[in-house]
Amino acid sequence: SNKGGTGKTTTSINLAVAAQAAGYDVAMVDLDDQRNLKKWADRRASKYHAYDIPCATASLAQFDFALSQTRGREVVIVDTPPGLNNNMSQIAELIEVADFVIVPTQCGIFDLETVVPWSQAIQRSKANKVSFLLNRVNTRSSELREAQSVLGRYGRLCAIPVRELTAIQKYMKAGLSLTDISGTKDANGKRDIEDVWN
Repeated sequence: SNKGGTGKTTTSINLAVAAQAAGYDVAMVDLDDQRNLKKWADRRASKYHAYDIPCATASLAQFDFALSQTRGREVVIVDTPPGLNNNMSQIAELIEVADFVIVPTQCGIFDLETVVPWSQAIQRSKANKVSFLLNRVNTRSSELREAQSVLGRYGRLCAIPVRELTAIQKYMKAGLSLTDISGTKDANGKRDIEDVWN
């Protein structure tokens, strides 16, 4: 997504762990200068050696180099930086090599007005390999239904919205993901992510 704050990094983390839990050999690439994905991966590796997920870091210009460090993996998840409009040529190359592109978004009007044209531009090259993912949503809100209606007119929409969870940062700080959680009310988020992965 070309909008900040949509949950790109959190989505990348949660889907990487869901893929690993499903038995895939997973790696991640962090293209965001803030390096939050890499910091999370380092925390996870320091506590859960058997369940760490390797993470290469790079700028968009060095993407090919970072990708080369993940060769041989079955699933490679790439976290992109915010403000992609300044890096369109590199983003176009990244999209070209991607098997699938997820555009996370929240339900607000500014989110929708930003991601719809962005997604349409991506779809010109990837056709049916692009999907919106509604993220951080109140599943009982009329705003959710309105956002689903709008996004459904402009492209594929993942049928599972990922609900808002106030405790998510606690898990990220510990090197965990929603997929690692069980036995709490936050297990709803685990089901969301597992369903999105499936």
